[in-house]
Amino acid sequence: MEKNKITIIFIGIGLILLISLSIFIRPKINFNRKTTPEKIESIPYNNYKYLLPRELREKITNQESLVLLDMRDATSYQKEHIENSINISNKNLSNDVKNLPRNVLTVLISYNYDNKKEIATVIELLKSLNFENVIALSGGITGWKNDNNPLISEGDPTSSLDVSKVEYLLPEQLKLAIDNDYPIFIIDARPKLLFLNKHIPGAINIPLSELEERKNEILTSDEIVIYARNDLEDFKASVKLYDLGFLANYIIKGGFNSWQKKGFAIEK
Repeated sequence: MEKNKITIIFIGIGLILLISLSIFIRPKINFNRKTTPEKIESIPYNNYKYLLPRELREKITNQESLVLLDMRDATSYQKEHIENSINISNKNLSNDVKNLPRNVLTVLISYNYDNKKEIATVIELLKSLNFENVIALSGGITGWKNDNNPLISEGDPTSSLDVSKVEYLLPEQLKLAIDNDYPIFIIDARPKLLFLNKHIPGAINIPLSELEERKNEILTSDEIVIYARNDLEDFKASVKLYDLGFLANYIIKGGFNSWQKKGFAIEK
C-alpha cells in the first residue's frame, strides 16, 4: 500500500514537470509583428464591421467624406455600380488606391452576402496599406439593389427600364432651340480629337467615360442634349445622365451624323 502511494506521488510530480516544461518551451507570439500581404490569405478574419445599405445611402445623401471601393470584376462594375465608387483589383490594389485618403471611412463593396473570405482578404490588405477605418457594405451590390437604391448603369438597349430613361428630339428641333436661344446644354460625348475636328455649335466636350466624374460641369438649370459616336453610345450616354440625376436629357434622332446630313452648322 505504501509503495502504491509513493508511485502515485512520483507520477503526479512527473506530470507537473511535463506541464511546466511545455509552458516554458512554447514559442512566444509576437503580437506587434506587422501583417504582410503574403500572410493575409492564411488569417481567419471574420469579425470586420458592416454598414447597412440604408446607412450608406444616408451618408451619401449627407455628403459625408467617403471612399467607396468596388472589388467586383471590371465587367460587372461597368454594367452597374454605385455613383462615385472606384473599381479595384486584388492583384493591383496598392496602385489602385495609392492616391486615396487613408483617414476617412472606406466602404468595401462586394457582389453579395457570400463573399466573406474575399472581403476579409481585401480589408486586411487595405489595413496593411494604412487605411484607418474600413467597413463592408452589407449584402454588397445585391443588398444595395434589393433596398431600391440608385445605381449608375452602362445602358442596355434590350432593357425596358433603360429604354424608358431615353428621350429623342429631331435635328430640326435642336436647330430651332439654338436659333431661338432656348436654354439648352449640349454635350458632345465623343473623344476629344473628334470634338476638336468638328462639333455642333455651342457643344461642350465631356467624353462618355468622363460623364460621372465631371457631373458638376453640367448646368442643371438647362435641358440637356447629348450625342456621341453612334446610336449605341448615344443611348448609353443618355442613360448614364439619367442615372446621374439629369432626368430632362435628350439624344438627337439619328445622332451627330443626322445633324450633318441636314446641312446644319458645324463648328471646328
